[in-house]
Amino acid sequence: MITAIEAGKSIVVIGEAGSGKTTLAETLLGVIGIDYQIAMANYSGSTAATLKSIAEQWEIDATDEKGKPLKGDALKQEIANNINDRYLLICDNAHRWAASLLYWLEIVQETGAILVLLSIAEVKTGIFLKMSKIELGRLSEAQIREIMIREAIAIDFSLTPSKIARLQSIAGSNPMLAKQAVQEAKLGRHFPEGKGNEYINVAPFINALLTALGIIRFIGLGLGDRSLYIFGGVAMLIAISLRYMGIGLNQAARRKPLGKK
Repeated sequence: MITAIEAGKSIVVIGEAGSGKTTLAETLLGVIGIDYQIAMANYSGSTAATLKSIAEQWEIDATDEKGKPLKGDALKQEIANNINDRYLLICDNAHRWAASLLYWLEIVQETGAILVLLSIAEVKTGIFLKMSKIELGRLSEAQIREIMIREAIAIDFSLTPSKIARLQSIAGSNPMLAKQAVQEAKLGRHFPEGKGNEYINVAPFINALLTALGIIRFIGLGLGDRSLYIFGGVAMLIAISLRYMGIGLNQAARRKPLGKK
């Protein structure tokens, strides 16, 4: 990511909610903040407020000759006229930004300024198509445990290995959920399992069903009941098909790229 920015390339960072995109951006501020004039903005429904925040962070005078605040297109143009390739804009939750702001970002990019768009979904329109994409990978179990331990230390909460394992099954690979699980565990809150990866493993039930159907087939064979034997065989084939379908769906869910629905 830093290499791309130093090469003057704008990028889109894609990751699920709570995966650490904003934290990554804040870390970026500390690493390259000396070399660039950086602004970080999050659109909250007001285009004027977003532009004003960007102008203030970039130390751009957003007033006219009479000292009145610039608004709308005039403010957009004033910002674009005063930036170059040493300016960097981090757009948090860029997938939620208003279309007018996204169009303006294309003008900002043309000035040479670098854009870093943070998004939970892969947007395939407008400026998003003109930028390289980086997808945040899922954190390993060890990294999630480390986040939980750090959070527990920060809030003065004791975590045993068994508690960590329990909370990790709730958080999955999401760092935000990992912190939240530790915080709520301190409050004595009880969680249902699977908050991080919500699917039910039905394999044991299907295996039990296959065993029962196998018994039915043997009974049919022993009694010479052809109908019972055929019924057991057909039902077993259906159960086997359902089992493999369940395995395939679970694997597909785990391989699903971040941000895609």
